[in-house]
Amino acid sequence: MLYLNLEAHGVRFILPAAKVDSVIAVARISPVEGGGRELVGVMTRSMKKTVIPVIDLGIVIADKASAETLGTRIVVTEVTVGAGLRVLVGIKAEGIVNLSKELEPVQADKPGTTFLRDREGVIYSVLDLGSLLSEKTLRFLVTEFSHG
Repeated sequence: MLYLNLEAHGVRFILPAAKVDSVIAVARISPVEGGGRELVGVMTRSMKKTVIPVIDLGIVIADKASAETLGTRIVVTEVTVGAGLRVLVGIKAEGIVNLSKELEPVQADKPGTTFLRDREGVIYSVLDLGSLLSEKTLRFLVTEFSHG
């Protein structure tokens, strides 16, 4: 299976490529009010004229904005934010690379957390963005962007 490896502030998460809608260069992100600090704004995907909320992975995991680097891109994916409600969101990360290694599950201490290990013993955390967002952002996403 192919995964995307997303990184912010030295912390790495993986996301199954099958869950990725697209990966795009950082575009103009317009500020928006109503969400938590990790909701940095919205962008419009020009091809489909879709407004997409953008979450900064750096703020989610380290309470510090992701640095703008050459690798900075937006991963567009669908996130479950409530009782079956799904939202298309953009995830801003410092680095995004393909990861095409064979990975096997690792027993997690915390229910709902998924870890995978490669043959060299490197452990990756599978990104579950919906469980990491603030209540304020979750409410905003449900109100403004969710679909069943």
